Amino acid sequence: MAERRSFDDMNNASAENRHNNTASPPAEQRSKGVDYPRKRVSIACEVCRSRRTRCDAKKPTCSYCINNGITCNYRKPNLWDREPLSATKDVLTRLEGRLESVEGSLQTLLANFGRLLSKAEEQDHAAAFSPPETIASSHTAASIARISQPSETGNRHAGSQSNVKPTLPPLSQMTHPRRSNPYGQQLDHRMPTLLTFNGPTSLGSFTYNDTAKFFESQLSLENGTRDHGSPTFARLDSLHISARRQRTLQYIFASDYLSWMPLLDTETYSSYARYAEAHIFQNTDSMTCITLFSYAIASVLEKKDILYDGESDEKEEEQWFNHATFILEQPQWSLDDSGIERIICRILQAGYMLSSMRPLRAWSCISTASRDCMLLLKTAWRSRDETFQNQVARVYWACYVLENELEICLELQPTGLRAFQAEVPLPSGASCVTDLGQGSGLYYFLAIATLRRLLTDAVETVGFESGSAIYAPLVALELRSQLQSWYNHLPPSLKFPIDTSRVFDPHKAHLRTQYFGLIATISWPFLLRMLETSHHSATSPGFSRGHAVDPEVEAQAKECLMICILHLRTVEGTLLHKTIVSHTTLRSTCAVAMVLLLVYPSSICGTLLDEIPAAISMVYEALTAWADIPFMVTPLERFKNLAKAKGIELLEAH
Repeated sequence: MAERRSFDDMNNASAENRHNNTASPPAEQRSKGVDYPRKRVSIACEVCRSRRTRCDAKKPTCSYCINNGITCNYRKPNLWDREPLSATKDVLTRLEGRLESVEGSLQTLLANFGRLLSKAEEQDHAAAFSPPETIASSHTAASIARISQPSETGNRHAGSQSNVKPTLPPLSQMTHPRRSNPYGQQLDHRMPTLLTFNGPTSLGSFTYNDTAKFFESQLSLENGTRDHGSPTFARLDSLHISARRQRTLQYIFASDYLSWMPLLDTETYSSYARYAEAHIFQNTDSMTCITLFSYAIASVLEKKDILYDGESDEKEEEQWFNHATFILEQPQWSLDDSGIERIICRILQAGYMLSSMRPLRAWSCISTASRDCMLLLKTAWRSRDETFQNQVARVYWACYVLENELEICLELQPTGLRAFQAEVPLPSGASCVTDLGQGSGLYYFLAIATLRRLLTDAVETVGFESGSAIYAPLVALELRSQLQSWYNHLPPSLKFPIDTSRVFDPHKAHLRTQYFGLIATISWPFLLRMLETSHHSATSPGFSRGHAVDPEVEAQAKECLMICILHLRTVEGTLLHKTIVSHTTLRSTCAVAMVLLLVYPSSICGTLLDEIPAAISMVYEALTAWADIPFMVTPLERFKNLAKAKGIELLEAH
């Protein structure tokens, strides 16, 4: 028992010792150990901390960063520069509160949009034209979502960001007109043209549609002249072209056509003309065909003061044109060596028809040229020499400009040529710079090609498609920004003043009228929205209380009116003589003049109310000089009747 007790005592003693060892030391002992240097804990680098990987904390670079070739960074050891944990929690709390408020606002907008959309189905187009601001906000939000295409992080914080910058989609995505526009609100009344306009109730439902009448008259004209002479060699043999006459025609073609559409440099054109003259125009090849087409165009453009000459007997230019057409239809043409020349002949054929004010036949010719050009672009043209590639670029953009002009004027569908615009660069050429007045012809060609691209974007997004205008403020502002950039980058030889000062250079004058016309096209939906809002405010009591006019919309509408006035006051000089761009100028001028005539004398004219009648009267006098053209008779008569109904006194050219 004694041994057992001694064993128990030993166990108790050991237990007591363990308890004493695990107990906290006295306060005096703890205070003495505070100043003892302790080993510093290793801090992982920023890369390993973010990736949650094990870090050996080696300086200056840890093993993980060395193996992966990553720049290794360590956090500064000063712990006092770190933000307190409470501040971080406050930031997270505020962010969560913002996200909750944004989610609530979005749910409210979606609910309001659904209710208003169901109501809009029961209303007429005029009521649906000017929706409450909630609809406009939802359309704006949709435009931002579709145009900006932010990342997932940007989508999450979209409610707190205010610096979203819209960008247009690639031009290759906008090659064909769409029936539904994803960029904004589709309106039912596009900008008036020479052929059609569907007027809203705010304009007294003024509507016209001369499409069928126009095409019937054009087809009748073509059928009447189709058998006018058979293009045979005998007809050309009976016509003597003196050497002096040929030099005159060559000079006119180089100055009045190649300066606008530089398909060929003057040296190449001169060699073609010398070859055709040496062979007495008897060969059926591309050089003879190009020369005869150039003589036909030059003969038309030579008579600058005869704006339309369609009723007289067969003229010499028609004989040259018929013989060139006969050569063009011969089966010896191919799309290998003479493919470029064939497309050039088609473009010249369309140019002759356009100069003769026969737009439907011109569209038929340029459509064929565009088809041949697309076939050529499917070949290995990029593997050829630089000269050939540059020539391909010239004929492509020439087809692009003419097809776009006629497509918009005649409201016809494109051929698909725009699908290649991202693949074909703009043309260049040092020879054209030296030959055509220090590059004036080539520079103008580049400027009008890029402007036509902008016009295509405007027409397909905010201008008109399927008879409707598109109200898309973000896209309109982006188009205006691109148009301003286009103007800022014009060369000094083409930079025109944005005012009513006279410009005697025909290239600069034409670019200015097209510039004003494009601004009017972009701003038209704002003016139309302003008209509808003003109309509903006047006819529906209480409508204006919940539908305040956006200052930006009002500013854009006023700018549209001001630009239209500038267009009419500066276009007179380009309508004095006949050029290859006269057809485009006539169409755009009639459209812009009709805009002012429809708006006058609305209250939104403001300070411009007194300037509109003078501008309309001046441009009507210039347009009446072209009254002999068949497709101008009806529009001028309509213009005259509407102006008299609104009390505007008109003058006619004598």
